Amino acid sequence: MKKQIWIISLIFILAMSMSVNAAVPPDPTNLVSDKISSSGHVIWSWEAGEGDVTDLFYISINGVWTNDSCATTYDHNVGAGKTSTIIVYAYNETVTAAQSTGNVTGSVIAIQSFSSIVDVISSVVPLLSSMLDISSVVPLLSSMLDLILAAFPVVIGIVLLSALSLLILGVLAKVTKK
Repeated sequence: MKKQIWIISLIFILAMSMSVNAAVPPDPTNLVSDKISSSGHVIWSWEAGEGDVTDLFYISINGVWTNDSCATTYDHNVGAGKTSTIIVYAYNETVTAAQSTGNVTGSVIAIQSFSSIVDVISSVVPLLSSMLDISSVVPLLSSMLDLILAAFPVVIGIVLLSALSLLILGVLAKVTKK
């Protein structure tokens, strides 16, 4: 009798483990982003993978999780010129709750239109500061401007002295010819 109970228990455990594995939903697929004009919206869309049932999606937008969503699209109003990052997992709650082992992920910068030079500069400066150590660039630009401002009067003075020298040489050449 003990042997039969043990065999039935083993069969039950195997059956349960197979049903748990069978309930794991496939990874989501075909993640696509669409940027809408210059409004700062990024529309993400994806599909459930083929295989077991996918009931819901767990979605992370810039690190904020939205769970229990049946939708396969997400309109992220991230703001013009800002980055939208998404991670999507599939979830199956039909048989036994299970999350997909993999995910789809993407990152895109929303479109930004420039209405003035100030907008262009304000959008480029953060990019430059991330590429360079901006603290070393600003003093360099400041010292270059100081150099130009200091050298400008000297250059003007040299030009005026050169013109005056040419004028004097011209006058002396006429005087000595006579």
